[in-house]
Amino acid sequence: MCFFSSFPNNLESNNSCKLLYYNLNKAKLLIIFKVLTLWLFLLLLPLLISMPEAYSETDLYENQDYGFTIEYPSGWIFNDTIPQKNKWVEIVSFLPETTDWSQGIYVNKWIGDLKAKEFDANEFLEIHNKAAQDWCSSLSKMDDGFNCMNYSLIDQKTVSVSGRDSFLLEESWTRIEGETSSEILVYNLQIPDGEDKWTIIAESKKEILKENSNILKNALDSFTLLNQTNSGIEKTPSLKHQLKNNVEPTNLSCNPGFVLVFKESDKSPACVNTTSVQKLIDRGWGFLGSTTKEISSQTILDTDQTVIGQQIQYPFGSPKITSKIVTIPVGAETGPHIHEYPMFAYIMKGEVTVDYGEKGFKTFVKGDSIVEAINYIHNGKNNGGEPTEILIVLMSEE
Repeated sequence: MCFFSSFPNNLESNNSCKLLYYNLNKAKLLIIFKVLTLWLFLLLLPLLISMPEAYSETDLYENQDYGFTIEYPSGWIFNDTIPQKNKWVEIVSFLPETTDWSQGIYVNKWIGDLKAKEFDANEFLEIHNKAAQDWCSSLSKMDDGFNCMNYSLIDQKTVSVSGRDSFLLEESWTRIEGETSSEILVYNLQIPDGEDKWTIIAESKKEILKENSNILKNALDSFTLLNQTNSGIEKTPSLKHQLKNNVEPTNLSCNPGFVLVFKESDKSPACVNTTSVQKLIDRGWGFLGSTTKEISSQTILDTDQTVIGQQIQYPFGSPKITSKIVTIPVGAETGPHIHEYPMFAYIMKGEVTVDYGEKGFKTFVKGDSIVEAINYIHNGKNNGGEPTEILIVLMSEE
């Protein structure tokens, strides 16, 4: 028996008592650890629940007039009736429902900004950098409600958006409102589009950026151009033009590089860039349509036996496929011969009568298809009134 009250004398003389004492203390520590872990989890649970609610969900905004979609955080307010006061078109803005500005997402388009310009990436970025600095210095508290200082281009990289080579810029500037100043981090997506240019801007005060994680970048990643605009030469009439000319919706055509998609909401058609179509389908925005007339197929042969009933066996070794069109003039014959390997034959024109010896004669006409006899002597002759043309596919080995 172990008497813990007389520890350590009794325990030193009793190994089993020492082990029992160790295990009891270990169990106590484990219970204390579990209780503390549960208490900490319950303490943080309300915070863990409330944090993702603010920005984990997104809504999809679609603009049919300009042909694009973009995801934005649920609960944010969008405004697509912005009074136009700049040389670019301010299409839509997304802002949190707060009294003070802290962050925002903006979609703008510059019409004809790249007109008659030979596109050069370095020149493009140089022009943008100067324009951004001019914009910053032009802001005033009287006209805009705040001043801008210290604009800086931090980083730049090339990305692809709806099949267009674009630029993702990381910028910063200082926003001054009265005696308060805040450093602003900007993600600026620049998309050349023919003679036009898109700018999708997502920006936030630096001190709250960690609270909304990657929502700004996620918004830029989700931006998708739907219909072909001014990029390149129009090779196909617009969907509106085709529908106006009574083209059936399933027969509508899109320019090369675009796919016909029907929107789930109203089943209306849209031409979507091939690089973006899967993303929109995964969101449930639309489903694939057909840009061509229905393709039909007809099975002309499905067999595991030759024309004389032999079981087909593939050759050993390295496989080799040979396809030919054989022409047999009127009255001509092939002469007795054998095929060592399976051979498919399709009569494209005329007729041919084949002598299989003791297996008899067989006549094949236009549209017939067979797998020819293997290692069996036979002879074909054209007894018809026109040359016979036969497509053959020989499955042999090297």
